[in-house]
Amino acid sequence: MIVIREETFTTLNELKTREDYQKPLPLPVLKDVLLQYYPGCFLGGTIDEKNVLTFHHIEPLRTALISNKKLDTLENGALLGRLEHNIYNLFEQKDIKSAKMLKEFFLYFKETLDYEEQERIRQYVDERVYELGFEIKEEKHIYRLTKQK
Repeated sequence: MIVIREETFTTLNELKTREDYQKPLPLPVLKDVLLQYYPGCFLGGTIDEKNVLTFHHIEPLRTALISNKKLDTLENGALLGRLEHNIYNLFEQKDIKSAKMLKEFFLYFKETLDYEEQERIRQYVDERVYELGFEIKEEKHIYRLTKQK
């Protein structure tokens, strides 16, 4: 389980001052550094042994081949629980408009740490998952996104 620091978190401005902000770093390092600035899942997901924290590439890695950019960077990162990461991937496949909105929200949240907006977005995400015909099932060791019966 991830333990979140109790002191006040900074916003993206302080993160941007890091000399490695735009440099490629290994994923575990990216996740650990982002945790110094952000208190957990950008979509407000509960992080525990069933929903581990993941590093999400805001700009997908597949675009690196086209853009010739290095995308394993702090600049291109968001923290999502495994479940929320799967939900985002579902949106990319089934609801491009929602995926684009989440992408914009991740950038906005990095700038502002706006928890009221995070709560509103989370409610939208939960409703949209259901509208797309999916549900979240709690299994022994994981939360799983499954088709509704």
